[in-house]
Formats: sequence, structure tokens, C-alpha cells
Amino acid sequence: HPPSNSSSSSRILVLHNMVQDDDLATDEDYQALVSEVRDECAKYGTLRSVEIPRRPPRPPVQPSAVGKIYLEYATLEEAE
Repeated sequence: HPPSNSSSSSRILVLHNMVQDDDLATDEDYQALVSEVRDECAKYGTLRSVEIPRRPPRPPVQPSAVGKIYLEYATLEEAE
């Protein structure tokens, strides 16, 4: 049997080096970034969610998550 890629397949994509601190500085900047990312990434499939973690005082996130964009697509095929 050929090796299966199913263990590495996911509907979740993580985009690195896409966010600057300036993008997260104000709620307006943050919402503009979320809208832009959602609009661009929706061209490739149905997005279930877009998460762009921010530093506190927002809900606690791991420091390593800040600066990344997390996309959840409806299907594996759309995420590829």
C-alpha cells in the first residue's frame, strides 16, 4: 500500500510571517486585517473560521501564536 498522507492532512492552515505588530495595534487595524484575509482566502474555498491571535489583554494566547494566521476551511480539498 502507498503511504497515506491523511495524518498530515488538515482543514486548518497556518500562515506564518503574515502579521506585523502594527496590524494588531488597534481594533480598527485588526478588523481590517481579518476582513482582508477572509476576503482573499475565501477565493480558494469556504472558510469556516479565521483566527489571528493578539497579545493580552485579549483572551490569553500562547506567545508563539501571535503573528500567525489560522484558517479553517470546510473541506480538506479546499485547504490544499
